[in-house]
Amino acid sequence: MSAAPAHGRLRSIFAIDDRSLAVFRVLVATLVLADLAIRSFDLDAFYTADAALPAEYVNRLLTGTGRWSLHLLAGSPQAAGVLFLLSGLAAAAMLVGYETRIATAGSWILLTSLQNRSPLLGNDGDDLLRLLLLWGSLLPLGARASMDDADRPSSVPRARGSTVACAAILLQICWMYGFSGIWKLNAEWLSGHALQEFFSASWFAQPSGRALVRFPTLTKSFTFATVAIQLAAPFLLLSPWRTDRTRLVGLGLLVPLHILLDRTLRLGWFSYVCLVALTLFIPTSAWDRLVPARRLSTATEIPPRIGGDDVVERGLLHRAWAIAVGALALFVLVWNLATLPSFGGIARILPSGFWWLGGATALAQKWSMLEHPPRGDLWYVAFGTTQIPSAVDVLTGGIPDPQKPEWPSARLPNQNWRHLFWRLNAEEFKDLRETTASFLCRRWNSSHRTELQLEEVRLISYGDRRNPKDPSDPVSYPYVRWTAGGPCRPRTEIPPF
Repeated sequence: MSAAPAHGRLRSIFAIDDRSLAVFRVLVATLVLADLAIRSFDLDAFYTADAALPAEYVNRLLTGTGRWSLHLLAGSPQAAGVLFLLSGLAAAAMLVGYETRIATAGSWILLTSLQNRSPLLGNDGDDLLRLLLLWGSLLPLGARASMDDADRPSSVPRARGSTVACAAILLQICWMYGFSGIWKLNAEWLSGHALQEFFSASWFAQPSGRALVRFPTLTKSFTFATVAIQLAAPFLLLSPWRTDRTRLVGLGLLVPLHILLDRTLRLGWFSYVCLVALTLFIPTSAWDRLVPARRLSTATEIPPRIGGDDVVERGLLHRAWAIAVGALALFVLVWNLATLPSFGGIARILPSGFWWLGGATALAQKWSMLEHPPRGDLWYVAFGTTQIPSAVDVLTGGIPDPQKPEWPSARLPNQNWRHLFWRLNAEEFKDLRETTASFLCRRWNSSHRTELQLEEVRLISYGDRRNPKDPSDPVSYPYVRWTAGGPCRPRTEIPPF
């Protein structure tokens, strides 16, 4: 096969329809705005000097990793609020397609900063959203259905993206699926019991997931299907053979998978971000049936498929840019391989600068969510004593009750608190237990009258486990995992700016 047909085939495989880019842009910006809205309710909890995650602790976590955060400079609620406002403005500009490339890059910078300020709050969905913004800033997301496109003179053709930039974002999504499947190649998933155990864990399960526990054959099939679809996704989405048809098959498998996972497990943004990412794989043939190109463009305009021999790929400077983007995509592949336990030899020979670069560019990633089901369940009581005197659980506002609630994680305000409280059980984060208890105490006192003020909150983590003397006993027995007391220190007085 000659070089020209081969290159043309690659262009065909990695091309992205600009109608997909328009939908992708709007949905990604919407997710960023929704994420900001949820985080804004916890401005004082996670992004100020009095946060449950103190800035000095986060600085220690980030030291030597290359990761950075502008939000660490914001000690007051007012300063943190300004950064949130800037993030919202950048996302809104991206949503309507105003100075789209700059808005997308700005959203990526500010979201990376926000995530690094409270690194314990995210999961794979947050990582994927950040990476989509990074790779998306290299694409002409404002080429259609945008203010940029509306202001474009009719004599000027729409901006078109390079094949290498299209390939980079599509490969990133495919690697996410492929490596997610590889991480699940362990005893729990290969035995077919993993999702049964997740559905049995109240911390992760939705009511519909709990209902599936009664159907072990169904959950076993669901478990095998999840691994198989994730491993097959890269080949279906980037198949050189009948690309459009195999891509639609891949979408037909992945979309229901994400809907089912979202309705049965508490996964935060993960399924939503994945569904948004998959819009980039909608082929031109499908768009032509749904939204014919002639409805959106005139006869003098370029066809909707982007990628190929355009001006972006010509010239020495642009070739160097394409090589740099390709190098970053290769870097991501090596990074993912190096994080696999079976490829530990790669990790040992990579220089420290490699890991630092991953943090500095925000390309660091690890798709191991749901790798292992939890060993037992957990729940919390935040025990505080008022001056009346009486005891109160500051998480619920009711009487402290050590009995396991039906849905433990649902008692927490949102997904960010769920992620934090799950990680508090890890020994490496035990220093945050007291600061979290102190914050809960301080927040309670700021919203209650004098006789209900607290001096200390004792955070108690409970778990349950089976009878070690009788493994066949179906009853789980509660026990105390750990306790941590946090005094109600006064708020830190910090100038607004």
